[in-house]
Amino acid sequence: MNRRSFVLLFAVLLGAGGCGHNSEEGDDPAPRRGPVRLVLANQNFADMNIYATEVGRRTRVGMVTGNSTATLAVSGSLFPTGQLNLIAVPIGGRGRASTGPLLVRGGETVYFTITPQLSTSYASVQ
Repeated sequence: MNRRSFVLLFAVLLGAGGCGHNSEEGDDPAPRRGPVRLVLANQNFADMNIYATEVGRRTRVGMVTGNSTATLAVSGSLFPTGQLNLIAVPIGGRGRASTGPLLVRGGETVYFTITPQLSTSYASVQ
């Protein structure tokens, strides 16, 4: 085998190595459709309505009372692309807390902490 053939064969084999499918990484979009557990830690005095938003559509998923913690299940139909945006709005008040876009898969847990100053609220996915 000459050098040129060897280099060509090596390049083909190297390129083919990247074409495999690793099912452990969860590349299949199906797991994204499952429900997500949402843990809400409301450190604010106001009761909060919680909404999931997607492409201009806002859907209420539940509420959490002031200075308490609540756990909700969020249907996978509310984030078909795998991106979940949550908003907490004080009932009878002003302002809002937002998670920003979160990449989630079915079965994961989103922890959303609503702080007394709504703009400093934060979230994480585990």
